[in-house]
Amino acid sequence: MERPISVSVIAWLSILGSASGCFSLLYSLFEETFSLSFDQILRLYLINFVLGVLIFLTGIKLLEGQNSGRILFIISALLYIVWSWISYGLDSTLFIGSVVRLIVFGLILYRPSVNKYFTQTPKVPE
Repeated sequence: MERPISVSVIAWLSILGSASGCFSLLYSLFEETFSLSFDQILRLYLINFVLGVLIFLTGIKLLEGQNSGRILFIISALLYIVWSWISYGLDSTLFIGSVVRLIVFGLILYRPSVNKYFTQTPKVPE
């Protein structure tokens, strides 16, 4: 069975978004390192970078057709929601956007046609 287009779009958005986020974090880290405390660096940069790598791996697993990619997507989205809530509060656009993204992409990733794609047994060459 071919990969649904919606899975490809979500996977590529995850890969490109997390890669650009990680690169911009690294760039801004070198610009602001001397004016921040260790606690700020840990909270702002390390947690963001780890979440970015996790979301990048999610996109790769989705492209490979692994069911663990869907589970990892939900886990990483929930972690991102918790992080944005702690860092910026409930009324921030980052928090609201993260919740909306989880709901929309989560529903798309668990549609019946997508379920069929992720639960198919791989064909063994004879």
